[in-house]
Amino acid sequence: MLQQEIETKSIHVQNCILAERKHREKASLEISKLKSNIQIISLIKPFRELIQTRLCRISLQREMSLKCVVILKIKRAESTSLLDDTLGLKSDLSIYDNDNSVMTITPINELLKQSTNFQHFVELDSSLSKILRELEDKYLSMFKNLSRIPFQRSVSIRSLLKSTTIEWIDSGVTFHEYDPQQQQLFNSLIYSRSYKEGELISHVVTTINSKQDEESLAQVMPFIIYLIELMAQSHHIEKESFSVLKLYLSRLIFSLISETAMRFAMLKTRELDITFRQNQLWLRKLSALQIGVPESFCDEKLFLGAASLLSEISFYVTPLDILNVFRNTCRTLLDQAKKGANDPDIQIDADSFFPIMIFACIHADIWDAHVIVRHLNFFCSAQEKVVEVGYYISCLEGSTQYITTANEESFLEQPE
Repeated sequence: MLQQEIETKSIHVQNCILAERKHREKASLEISKLKSNIQIISLIKPFRELIQTRLCRISLQREMSLKCVVILKIKRAESTSLLDDTLGLKSDLSIYDNDNSVMTITPINELLKQSTNFQHFVELDSSLSKILRELEDKYLSMFKNLSRIPFQRSVSIRSLLKSTTIEWIDSGVTFHEYDPQQQQLFNSLIYSRSYKEGELISHVVTTINSKQDEESLAQVMPFIIYLIELMAQSHHIEKESFSVLKLYLSRLIFSLISETAMRFAMLKTRELDITFRQNQLWLRKLSALQIGVPESFCDEKLFLGAASLLSEISFYVTPLDILNVFRNTCRTLLDQAKKGANDPDIQIDADSFFPIMIFACIHADIWDAHVIVRHLNFFCSAQEKVVEVGYYISCLEGSTQYITTANEESFLEQPE
């Protein structure tokens, strides 16, 4: 009895498995159909406007045909009426010939009036034909333009990348200054839902701004690399333009996620930046010599210009733009230090330069130094961290850490 019950349950289980398998196969077929439909829709989408124009044209043609039929009927009636009036005119003329005192001119006036109406209809028919020809030309023009749009966009993108002026190159890292007009042109060529790149960017940006977590933000730079590869294939972009394209894409995407990215960094560094700003206030009262700047470079006025330049660092969100500000600051500090030493060929080592960098950070108007350092460390690639750009990150991080951990009592004990 027990064995029979087990066999019954076994058969039932097998039937359930078979039913589940059939259900999965059916679901798989439905998914395949849906994917096929989606592909068809994506192929048809670019021609929506073309189809709408075609339908409009057909509708106008139909309306014009109906009007032409009405016009032809009117013309036929006019012809019949003119024929009848002509016969009546002949009869009236014959009466006039027989009796000079009788003259009937009414049919002649009617004839002239009907002739004017006939001319009006001829002009109307001509204007309708002209409209039809214009619509035909517009349709052909739109069809040609639609086929040219992808090609023209690719040419515009490649032309923009090639015409961009490079400011500096460092081991494959390329930088060009931010130009609002050029960036706006690039954004208009890329950031639109009618383009594949624009649709992807919109989706990724929406996801990042909604999740606001480290995992989604970590996908920003890999996503930019993916976009570069995608655009290289679809727009035939040469490898030499990849770095320029990367910076254009970075500026576009970081402008869309700036609030999320900075808020994420701020959550981790808020207390540190409060301490940093507090220490800045009392450190500004110290001389350059007390900070540790070598005596041969202690003309403080030389470095205040660089500190003012460094203050611009808080206005940027794209990592390479931030690094460019710090790079320009470092180079300005080196030039000013050589000027202060009255020796343009003097070699300034790291031990001498680091206190100068600290002095500039103390006098710079930076309120979120730790946010910036974390932002750079999070988004800069490994390639960027091992070249000269990586040295700037280390300098900024070291200077920020020094100011944050500075002890006021220990400095006050030092002689002036």
